[in-house]
Amino acid sequence: MQAYLWILCFVIGVIMGTVAFLMDILVGGIVDLRWNNTQSVARTNAGLGWLVLILYSSLLVVISSALTVYVAPSALGSGVAEAMGMLNGIAYPDYISIKGLIVKFFGVSTLVSDIYGKNP
Repeated sequence: MQAYLWILCFVIGVIMGTVAFLMDILVGGIVDLRWNNTQSVARTNAGLGWLVLILYSSLLVVISSALTVYVAPSALGSGVAEAMGMLNGIAYPDYISIKGLIVKFFGVSTLVSDIYGKNP
């Protein structure tokens, strides 16, 4: 029985490490895309470059918010309060789901890629 728990911990660790690795690759790609497009526009007109940067950031926030609100509202927030509630016996429908994981993955990636997050 003890070996089963260690194997389960190992599998969960590998899955979460893979998700974090893929998220870092996605964030890096979005940041590079935003940065390269902003720099190419800013070389010709600095004011327009700022506008492009603000529009990219706003678009990333809108994408993340729309995914959370319309696709999987269970992905809202950190989930700590919901986990504590589940441990106390309160049922939350669709709290743990693949759809919620995918929305959380792309939502966090787009928000971290925003101007307030990871920069080159």
